[in-house]
Amino acid sequence: MKLKSTYLLLPTLSWLALSASAYAEPSKSIDRPGSESGAASGASTGLTSPPLALAMRFDCMHDFNASSGAAQNCISISGLRLTLSEQAAPNLRASLRLDPFSTPRPSRAESPLRTQLPSTSDTALGIVDQFKVVWTARPSLDLAIQSFDGAALPQTVSGLALGNQFMDAGWKQTALTLDYTLNVPMPLNVMLVAGNGEGQTLRAVTPQQYFGLQARMTIERYISLMLGVSANGNDAGSEESIYARKRVQADCSLTVNNGSSPHGHSTRRMAVGVVADGGIVGLDGFKVGLAWQGNTTKDLAINMSGDPTVSQLEQSRCQLDPDLVFIQQSGVLGSWRRTIVDASLKYRFSSGFFLAADYTTRRLSTNGSGTFKVCESDVDNQCLGQATGGQNQLNQAAWTAGVGATLAPDLQLTLEYYTASYDENYAHFYYAGANGRADKDFSLFNARLAYRWQ
Repeated sequence: MKLKSTYLLLPTLSWLALSASAYAEPSKSIDRPGSESGAASGASTGLTSPPLALAMRFDCMHDFNASSGAAQNCISISGLRLTLSEQAAPNLRASLRLDPFSTPRPSRAESPLRTQLPSTSDTALGIVDQFKVVWTARPSLDLAIQSFDGAALPQTVSGLALGNQFMDAGWKQTALTLDYTLNVPMPLNVMLVAGNGEGQTLRAVTPQQYFGLQARMTIERYISLMLGVSANGNDAGSEESIYARKRVQADCSLTVNNGSSPHGHSTRRMAVGVVADGGIVGLDGFKVGLAWQGNTTKDLAINMSGDPTVSQLEQSRCQLDPDLVFIQQSGVLGSWRRTIVDASLKYRFSSGFFLAADYTTRRLSTNGSGTFKVCESDVDNQCLGQATGGQNQLNQAAWTAGVGATLAPDLQLTLEYYTASYDENYAHFYYAGANGRADKDFSLFNARLAYRWQ
């Protein structure tokens, strides 16, 4: 089915949902994987937000890879949200959230590592972090136009700022969503999405659109299941593709061609997540989650997407972002596959303290040969050459452990330690180390103080 047919399906799906909801029981709240509140964020729950709400967070980091004597970020502001909400009618509401420290990449919104993230200057929305206009057509059915984060992004239950750092659902976009909740016989929430495309906010820049489906189910309150799929037709000219091209040109001192080509990449995403509540075995306050995500990005035309080539990178020594980069090979219709697995847990004590942990792995693979060059020699952790041939796969792993405490009803302190590593000393995929070294390993300690941060 072509993506442009999505808009023809939505009216029919809306009619079916309206008809089904007429026979459904009154909607119940659904525990969302990774959600602390456990309330469904889609179909109306009858709860209203205050008309004006302020939230902020502060981070104090210690980078163990930094050079001796280098400045460390303590204390830095990583979030300053002002949310305006309005209930125009019993079945019509709107909200607008402003944050000058926000990022258009939802999967990294909680990270304290902001220097390598796109900022408000990289999106047409600027400091507008989120907006939403919601019409409740039935007690269990919401139709909305909103800033959408992505349909295939499972959340970690740990609640740690550095947890689940490898999963990605693309950039924010403007989308139309249909969100309904039914009991069949257990609470089921389904969201259908039709949008401009990942990284297309104020207007569409490609003829292909975005389609997404997300389903969440709670089984007897103790087990929550999530399934998400999405298809992004073309990223050419999107804010994400423009940012990625600028990054590689600046970091690698390269000039890439076809910047205005209508042929970019298509991306298919699929995600599955399950969360188990410890109450099922009498361990109240305990949650454990397991999630899987697979993303496949493909060229729409050979040598036309404006990405760096293998031969160009052989002449340059630079650090590439595995989340953003797409390396071409001459005469090959490229395809990149990112497969991520995340396991997380959290135990909250009645006293307000909690313990949490998160473990994530990611595998990048391509259909081309020799995409990932391994360092041929290593002196003082400096890559002096590249092994011939290379390989078409790399692996990463990361784990996070943390403790936290609720200091006041709206004030939380979290301490966490994060470490990540590549499986090889790659020529272009590494972590910045001390004195300009290229490290395969990275470690960070972070203390976060959050006020009314949801």
